[in-house]
Amino acid sequence: MCKLLGISTESIAEKIGDKSLIEGKAIREYDLSGLIGCDQVKAVYELSEDSNLRSALWKEWNRLSLQEVREANTYEEVLHATNRSPSGSEAQKIGYDKLVGLCTTLEQYRDAYNASGCGLKAKKIAFENWHTLALNEIKKAYTIKAIEIAIKRTPPESEAEKRGYEKLIDFCNTLLDIRILYEENDAALMKLKKSLETTRSTSQKYKELSEKKDSTTHRQRLLYKGWSERALIAAENAQSIRAYTYIYHHSPNDSLASEIALEEWISLSLREVKKADTIEKLQRAYKRTPKFKGSEAEALAIQKIAALLPPDR
Repeated sequence: MCKLLGISTESIAEKIGDKSLIEGKAIREYDLSGLIGCDQVKAVYELSEDSNLRSALWKEWNRLSLQEVREANTYEEVLHATNRSPSGSEAQKIGYDKLVGLCTTLEQYRDAYNASGCGLKAKKIAFENWHTLALNEIKKAYTIKAIEIAIKRTPPESEAEKRGYEKLIDFCNTLLDIRILYEENDAALMKLKKSLETTRSTSQKYKELSEKKDSTTHRQRLLYKGWSERALIAAENAQSIRAYTYIYHHSPNDSLASEIALEEWISLSLREVKKADTIEKLQRAYKRTPKFKGSEAEALAIQKIAALLPPDR
């Protein structure tokens, strides 16, 4: 078997699709002049097991990539050249620095920021522009669906994301609307947790499910916060049994809003039962009492109704 730089030329030819290598294109040891372009150098680099050769190939790959990056002019050309450069190389770093300066859309800034080879300076610029564009989308969204889409495009745990959830909560007409959003998200979270239990932990699918679970959990916390704050405002401004009953049933469990609503509901319903002096008023008051074990208002209503009923004959 013919070998080139210690690697079978058949392997190289298959890797880079250049059959001319098998036909006698010779390369002396560590003389890389016979390799043409980044693709061929990269192909031989990935096939080689010789550390010295790999080092020489990596340097050549970086040199060629750097040349491509510097010659590229458009966003697409720079992106292509940067993606072809060695990971962690000078060519890759310079490529991302140049790429960020050519970005114009939210997606481009987001992709640049999330790229592992993007340097700190370029990341900072990419994040600032991504955040500004995402915030503009939040401001322009005027339906719940549009706000939800805009939130998904914000940088995680950013001011834009925070404002997005605040706007989402504001656009919900009732506490029930917010509760439905929360419960839908909770159902999705439970489904993800079950899927993770039956997925091999070393698989790519497990990694993807874990990332989705984390983002869904984060969304759950923000929805809960907004829901709790909105419910608390409602509880502090309510005045009627009907309002407190609604707030209690549509507030997060164990929240301050739920606690205030229950206390006021119990207090007002007990006062109503005490004031009622006819069977009709007592029956109406009874229907509005909390139906919990040990409810004083409920027990008193039953007692007063029984006392007003005519004796059985």
